Amino acid sequence: MQTSLTDAYRWYAIAAAEGDAESSTRVEALTSQIPATERDAADKAADGFKATATQAAANEAPALPEVLN
Repeated sequence: MQTSLTDAYRWYAIAAAEGDAESSTRVEALTSQIPATERDAADKAADGFKATATQAAANEAPALPEVLN
């Protein structure tokens, strides 16, 4: 799997904006490792992120017959 510091920065920025302290620390650490233009784009994407409602069915385990078929 290919890694992207810019993508990591963006997702940490989203979590940091929600108050996650560890993500704030990681954003600070990644800031100097990403070119300013990429960082600005990641910040803009993070600012525009809107979480959607979760689907309850996504958290339900399938019934045994569904797994066996």
